[in-house]
Amino acid sequence: MRLDGTVTQERLRAALVNAMMDINRQLRAFKTAASAAGHASIEAASAGDSVDGQPRLVLLYLRAVMCSAKADLVERYRDFDADGNRSRLEDHEPGADEQRRNAHWAVRDILDQSHVFVELI
Repeated sequence: MRLDGTVTQERLRAALVNAMMDINRQLRAFKTAASAAGHASIEAASAGDSVDGQPRLVLLYLRAVMCSAKADLVERYRDFDADGNRSRLEDHEPGADEQRRNAHWAVRDILDQSHVFVELI
């Protein structure tokens, strides 16, 4: 994730910790099921499914955490997202909504669910 140095190390760490707590909460049932199946870690749950030498589920988890943390930071630093130069728009840098969507999709991929979630009212 690209940051311009405005965010301090302490705030970045806090955003990452909060993102991990949120993603872990969303994956609680997955973790319980994986543990019941005898998988001691997310690497073990990947069952040899790897991309570029890394377990697929680990990559998806990291994506979910990074996108969630970036969305949180963009929301807290509004001027970071909407500066006078409009550099984010020119660089096509995803905003908070796109980062949250990417985090949500990564979690749904871990859960082996579709990205589309529809409920009839």
